[in-house]
Amino acid sequence: MRRIALVRLRDGETVPFDQERVRDAIERALLAAGVNDRALSGEIASVVELFLEKTFFDEIPATEQIEDMVEKVLMDT
Repeated sequence: MRRIALVRLRDGETVPFDQERVRDAIERALLAAGVNDRALSGEIASVVELFLEKTFFDEIPATEQIEDMVEKVLMDT
């Protein structure tokens, strides 16, 4: 399976994928829900990355698509 290497930003720029940015966004969402668990945010970020790799194996995901995937995984958790 191909790793996610790039992300397309809202302005069209392509930048390297950074799982830490995804983890930070998940951590903020969990904190807003009253859950302070950095390990959990890391586990969820790993799940999101796996889903992204399966879903976007032949294309570069956009920021919005990553946000949608995070939301889906959080709702299923």
